[in-house]
Amino acid sequence: MYVRIARFEGGSSARFDAERDRLLKDLEAIRRGESDTEIPAEIARKISRVEMMVDRERGASAMSIYCETAAQMREVHEALDAMSPGDGEGRRVSVEIYELALDEATQVSQAA
Repeated sequence: MYVRIARFEGGSSARFDAERDRLLKDLEAIRRGESDTEIPAEIARKISRVEMMVDRERGASAMSIYCETAAQMREVHEALDAMSPGDGEGRRVSVEIYELALDEATQVSQAA
């Protein structure tokens, strides 16, 4: 699995919420087979997971996009790299792609 992490600065809390809502709406539309979305459906179908992290105090955010294969990640990266944030969404400050070497959930319980 591969992950693309893009970081953004200069956003606002309201814009973070609007971006989250837009992404959810687009992903749901793609799942229903609709094609009128900002993310091309053929690209979205190559994405296996999306995470959006925000730091509202600093006006910063990060988006993690996961793909199963390196080939899928190349296609998704090329499409997303050609896009830019809209007005008020901040500016992209970095993009990095990693191979996911470990993805293990842990549950740590405290002794009573």
